[in-house]
Amino acid sequence: MTLVLVEVERNIRNVARINKLMEKIVYFNSVVESELAKNILKENGIISLVQKRGIEFAGDMGDSYGADLFVEAKDADEAKKILDDYMK
Repeated sequence: MTLVLVEVERNIRNVARINKLMEKIVYFNSVVESELAKNILKENGIISLVQKRGIEFAGDMGDSYGADLFVEAKDADEAKKILDDYMK
């Protein structure tokens, strides 16, 4: 199996595991934006996870595909409110 297919398979397994435990609350066009949102939530006591989209290649700056931001389902409504307040 090629390296790219191994990476794709690993990403699919990771997303499946995340979807069982956490809820996606927002998609960002930029990984940097998603990391900033993650830090805002952390400052407010909410643990979140950034899942980059796409496959990273050697030399890729890592910000070509955007990212999804996940939180535990019980924190989803509060996390959305916090991010809405910051993004106004």
